[in-house]
Amino acid sequence: MTTHYVYRHFDRSGTLLYIGCTSDTGKRETLRRNSGVEWANSIASTQIEGFDNKRQALDAERAAIESERPLFNVRYAKPLPPRPPRSIVEIHGYALRVIREARGRKVADLCESLDVDRSYITHIENGSKRRVSPEFYNALLNELQIEDYRALLASAPIRVDAA
Repeated sequence: MTTHYVYRHFDRSGTLLYIGCTSDTGKRETLRRNSGVEWANSIASTQIEGFDNKRQALDAERAAIESERPLFNVRYAKPLPPRPPRSIVEIHGYALRVIREARGRKVADLCESLDVDRSYITHIENGSKRRVSPEFYNALLNELQIEDYRALLASAPIRVDAA
């Protein structure tokens, strides 16, 4: 009999936002949406997997967080490998928009902080500009207080610890 669940929240582009474990999916969903976490409004879909007991569900949750690396999980997140050197960084514009909005930042405010034209950020967010310099990418990560350097990458690098 299924008594516990592991759920995965995705945004509308299919980006994995969060993985969690619960015994009551309806109650958990209501709590998440009303919790005030900045990314909750970005949830477009949820996948739920059932387990026979709490231990199985917790083990599956931990393994999923470690291997799938959702954007907003902190628990069980392993330290990141060092940033790879790049001459050009391809950026995921929609992820930038979601995170910027979740942080409560306006385009104009971000542009002023980064000393760039408003159209530059707008083009990145709508996908018409994907390539930026590593210096700009790092400044963007710092300005939005993003710790995981992969959060805005158009294609994440292969994990170093993958077997």
